[in-house]
Amino acid sequence: MIQDANEGAAKRSLGVMIELYKRRIWNDDKTVNVVAQAVFNPNPKLVVNACKFFLILDYDFESDGDESSSDDGGDKIALLK
Repeated sequence: MIQDANEGAAKRSLGVMIELYKRRIWNDDKTVNVVAQAVFNPNPKLVVNACKFFLILDYDFESDGDESSSDDGGDKIALLK
């Protein structure tokens, strides 16, 4: 759908894929590859949305972040004493 000539359909399908990635529903390699193909689309609006996806990849999946944040807090307190 992203390679579709209809600009509205392509833009909407890219937006849906990005949103599903953020919600951890489609967070696999295939989804990222489809968004990467949108970077080379002749439509500049699709290119901008795809580039924003890769530039703002700070989606916290809370997998390893919980363990490191508790350890960092303990080290900071120990350093302050």
